[in-house]
Amino acid sequence: MTDERRWNDARVTEDGHAVREDYRPLTRREREILEMLLTIDAAGFEELRAQVPHVRAARWSCGCASFDLIVDREPAPRSSVTARPAVEATTKERDEVNLTFDLLLWVEEGWLAGVEIVDYVELHGEASPDEIPPLDAWNEPQPRVQTT
Repeated sequence: MTDERRWNDARVTEDGHAVREDYRPLTRREREILEMLLTIDAAGFEELRAQVPHVRAARWSCGCASFDLIVDREPAPRSSVTARPAVEATTKERDEVNLTFDLLLWVEEGWLAGVEIVDYVELHGEASPDEIPPLDAWNEPQPRVQTT
């Protein structure tokens, strides 16, 4: 990430997609999901875990439960993780389209950048869940790790 997103009030990400709210602290579910995705035991993940107390989130404007993250970089360590996405997780349910999801953890140049829920519903956003399913719905996350 070459530009510094403003810590409190950015409404458009550097990728150009809008978020539907101001950046705010993580919800309980968002924190649980983010921490679950960061359980990977690989180089650079300790630094990503150390960024969690310093993140703010904003949900995507499409209406799904995906959310962007910005990190207060002053107190947080930068990670060596560069994979895009860095982690994937799939739901245990794979037969019912309305209950089948994938999660992607996005990292930009060593900084937590977002959690994307991939759904397979007919009308994304409109028929997408407004909250990511709970921890017990997910298989163990899998890394797609590259480091610098």
